[in-house]
Amino acid sequence: IDKFHQLNFNNITANNNSDTGIYFTGSSDNTLNNIIANNNNNYSIFLEAFAANNLINSFSTNYGGKGVFIDSAYLNSFTNGIINSSSGNAVEISTNPANDNVFTNVTLINTNKSFYDFKISTAGIDGTYLNNMPYIGNYSFDSGGNIVYFNNSNGELKFLQGINGSGNNLTNDVRILNNSVSVNSFGNPGLNRSADITLYGIGNRGFTNPAILRDGKPCGNLCTSFTALNAPNVIFNVSSWTNYSIGESELLVGCGILNKNI
Repeated sequence: IDKFHQLNFNNITANNNSDTGIYFTGSSDNTLNNIIANNNNNYSIFLEAFAANNLINSFSTNYGGKGVFIDSAYLNSFTNGIINSSSGNAVEISTNPANDNVFTNVTLINTNKSFYDFKISTAGIDGTYLNNMPYIGNYSFDSGGNIVYFNNSNGELKFLQGINGSGNNLTNDVRILNNSVSVNSFGNPGLNRSADITLYGIGNRGFTNPAILRDGKPCGNLCTSFTALNAPNVIFNVSSWTNYSIGESELLVGCGILNKNI
């Protein structure tokens, strides 16, 4: 798709190509629905040259080289997809400008363990959103740092500084659960960056004196709350990483007279 704009494409099949299945260059504001791109040697879906604000929805790639490759393309959204049996990196983002690309409910399965499920290979590529991603295994962020956001039905984690480094299970290294968020900064120190956290559905859970807990203990001045801690969605900031949740403070909240019968 070369320099097309504001068009809708439906039910596209692009199989068995020697190089690329679906290719965007310089195209913007397009919508593609129901895409099948199988057995393409180098790239299943490839966006480059300032391709921007394109929506790729309901797509499936099988037995290709790289599943989704983004090079100098930004503000694109990939939703409800399956990348199966990629022989290279399943998802790779490279070369600025490539900010603010969004991946929502994209399943990565049978990926090549010699490559990455998810890789950002250029410093300063920021604003990548990983939303309701079922599983991401091997991963790599550029050593110069990338600002990445994570979101699911339990909450949102927005890094405020570039993260870097690599690991073999991003889903485990960044976990957003019901009233709990944790980052494995011990396994990957490059994830130990300040972040804003939103925990959904907190509300009144019966705590007398609710507090932000860090590893089960009151966080104190290491955390800053932006909302009431019994708000429906609680928002707060943390400066470094371990596990955080909302719970009962250990602080003394009242005094009384103790009576003891002897």
